[in-house]
Formats: sequence, structure tokens, C-alpha cells
Amino acid sequence: MQAFDRYVEIIMKADNIEERWKLSEYFAVVMPTERLRDRWLKYKEFISADYTKFKELKDAEFNLKNTSLSEDSLNPTDIQLKEIQKQLATFERSMTDNKASVAASFEEEGFSYLLMG
Repeated sequence: MQAFDRYVEIIMKADNIEERWKLSEYFAVVMPTERLRDRWLKYKEFISADYTKFKELKDAEFNLKNTSLSEDSLNPTDIQLKEIQKQLATFERSMTDNKASVAASFEEEGFSYLLMG
């Protein structure tokens, strides 16, 4: 359980879905047992849809930022960009969000997910 505590600390410090994705890729390879590697692969599958959506939004944001944006805040491109950035915010938030109950919830969910099987 001490080893799991260290992993949870690392994961809880991951500030966004991309960092959690990278951690799941890493741990799915380096964990010492097949069972633990499998749990990390399952976690990666679990966050896969969110990660895919995040990457799509980041690409859309990049493309919109590279178009000519006007100073008119009602410009459709500006409105689209703001909407994309609003959606991205849900994926770029820290798991802890400064709320102990949210952190505890994620920790409990993560532990139960890792230990399933």
C-alpha cells in the first residue's frame, strides 16, 4: 500500500488530462507486475475518450488561433475560440481543485479501479 500511496501522490499532482494520460502510458510499461500494468492500461482506456476530446479541442483551438482574429468580440471565430477554451477548461483542471472532498473522491475511485480484478 505504501507503493500505491506514492503513485496516488504523483497522479494527484497531474494538473490535466494530458499529464494523467502520460502517467498511465508510463506506468502501464514500468509497473513490476503484469496485474499492475494491466490496471494502468485499464485506467488509460478509462480516460481515453476524455483524452481524445481534449486533443481534438486543442487542435481546434490551435487552428482558430492561427486564423485572423478581429478586435470584434462578436466575431464568430472569437466566439468559437471562447467556447473551445471553455470546454478545454474541464480537461485542464487539477484533480484536487482545492477541495478535499473532490480529491478524496478521485483517490477512492482510482484506488478501487486499480485494485479491481
